[in-house]
Amino acid sequence: MDFVAIDFETANNKASSACALGLAIVSNGVIVDNPSWLIKPKPLYFEPFNIRIHGINEYKVKNVPTFRELWPEIYLYLENKILVAHSAAFDVRVLYSTLGTQNIIPPPYEYACSLKVSRKVWPFLSRHGLDNVANYLNLNFKHHDASEDAYASAHIILEAAKSLKVDNMYDLYNKIGYNITTTY
Repeated sequence: MDFVAIDFETANNKASSACALGLAIVSNGVIVDNPSWLIKPKPLYFEPFNIRIHGINEYKVKNVPTFRELWPEIYLYLENKILVAHSAAFDVRVLYSTLGTQNIIPPPYEYACSLKVSRKVWPFLSRHGLDNVANYLNLNFKHHDASEDAYASAHIILEAAKSLKVDNMYDLYNKIGYNITTTY
């Protein structure tokens, strides 16, 4: 199983305000890397609500690169990979919006959602938020840390694949009755 789990944190209610990105790189069914970056959003404006959630503020990012400056490095991790996120619609929207505001043409990519997977594989859980599913899987992590959230999302997919006895994302999605989403 090969994919990249992705998680963004945002500075405010605008999808283009990415202030942190975490990835969990999965190769042959193993998490092999877990990089993360702080990102200077444009404009540099944080809402108190968002700061309370993730603890990142303008002082922590004032001297870090913008998404545009980081994109060449980040893209190398994402190129030709299926992206996975817990509540993928949010993270894909942040990626797409941030690329757009930085005048970067979004590349085509496929993505899957560990939230949807968890609902199908463990329907008996009363809630399927990232922290609840990770807790069920005995994974300790710091919620709303982009790197740790990406790691937890990857772990959920790997455990679901193991539970359903599949070894790739397409078979996993097929088995639960979904299709991998493709953007162009």
